[in-house]
Amino acid sequence: MLHFLKNQFSISNLMKNVKKIFWPFYRFLILIIEIKIDLHDIKEFFKMVPLSKGNYLFYKNIFSIIPSEDIVILDVGANDGWFSKVVYRFRKDLKIIAFEPLSSMYDHLVRIKKLNKKFDFYNCAVGSGIGKVEISEFGTEGLSSLKDLSDEYQYNGHFNTSIKEKYEVELINLDNFILNNEINNDLCLKIDTQGYEMEVLLGAQKTLNKGQIKYIIIELMTVEKYKGAKLYHEIIDFLSSLDFQLVDIHQSYYEENGEMSEFDALFKLK
Repeated sequence: MLHFLKNQFSISNLMKNVKKIFWPFYRFLILIIEIKIDLHDIKEFFKMVPLSKGNYLFYKNIFSIIPSEDIVILDVGANDGWFSKVVYRFRKDLKIIAFEPLSSMYDHLVRIKKLNKKFDFYNCAVGSGIGKVEISEFGTEGLSSLKDLSDEYQYNGHFNTSIKEKYEVELINLDNFILNNEINNDLCLKIDTQGYEMEVLLGAQKTLNKGQIKYIIIELMTVEKYKGAKLYHEIIDFLSSLDFQLVDIHQSYYEENGEMSEFDALFKLK
């Protein structure tokens, strides 16, 4: 009997049982290695706002740089609120004021407002002037702009450049908005306006000159995708003249020939 028990609990039998129990986990690990599954992507699959590894590192860096003090984020070109949701993923303490002229995005922003007391938004466009302006809403909403598409650039087949509709929207500028709403906090300005970035900056020049805007997150283009849009070097020169320093970039879009045509940039006031 003792001999039998000894055999049953021998080291070799124990190892066999362990191997049998953990074999599926071992095979899963080998599978991950063989097909090169990125564990980051698996982790992000379960997030409310999943991010690519590059996006995750870019925004994690941004919100480690931005202090935890009472800073307000101005989200210009909010679209469906993706950027604002990314902000709240990293920093639930920050106040966000978003601006988005597309009527099709209104309900998305309403839902964010219901979930976050520190979020507010305005259904309007932001530029250098005040009044009414026409916006084109394309089949791919992310292309929609106050500017026309450039004749010199052709989007590939992944994008729907047909115009769904055109309509008038209210146009404001940030200098007047900040003054009228008595916003005295330091500001982080995010701009993603499909070629209208310089107009947004010009409409905030008084606020920029007095140093209230401490950080700028902006999408820049290396080629003219919209008629009359300022390219990356022109905007970098403009911000440099206002004492802003480029501190981080993240590639946004590559053309089929391998050339980068858009990238996100973070500027910090020196």
